Amino acid sequence: MEPGTVARGEERWSGVSEAAWGAEPVIGISTYWEAEARWGEWTLPAALLPAQYPALVRKAGGTAVLLPPDAPAHAARLVARLDGLVLAGGADVDPARYGAAREPECGPPAPERDAWELALVAAALASGTPLLGFCRGDAVPERGAWRAPAPAN
Repeated sequence: MEPGTVARGEERWSGVSEAAWGAEPVIGISTYWEAEARWGEWTLPAALLPAQYPALVRKAGGTAVLLPPDAPAHAARLVARLDGLVLAGGADVDPARYGAAREPECGPPAPERDAWELALVAAALASGTPLLGFCRGDAVPERGAWRAPAPAN
C-alpha cells in the first residue's frame, strides 16, 4: 500500500471508484428516528444526528456516512464497506435487553435503534472494524454483550 493511502474493506460501494472517494477513511455514524422533526413548514419523520458528529469526522480527514436504523440483517454487509463506525449518543438502551427493569428516568424505548446498533456492533467486532461510541453509543457494546451495567449508586 502506498504511503498516505487508506486500506478499505473487501467490498466497495458499487459504482464509486476509489479515486472518487479519495484516500479519506469512510466512517459510518449511527442516527436515530424522530417521529415528528420540524423544519420550515414541515413536520415529518426524519433520521437525525447532531451536526457535530459528521463535522468532527470531516475535521479529522474522514468522510461521514449516516446510518439510520435499518434491518439488522443488513449490518454486516454495510460495515464491510466502512473504515470505522461511530455510535452516536442518545436515548438509553432498553433495560429489558440486559434483563433490568425500566427506571422512571429512562426515556422511551427505541427497539429499532437498539436492534440496529447491536447488529452494527456485532458486525464491527467480527470484522475488526474500529468502533467508537459516545454516551449511549458507549453503552451499546456492553449491553449487546448482555452484561448488566455497573450500579449507579
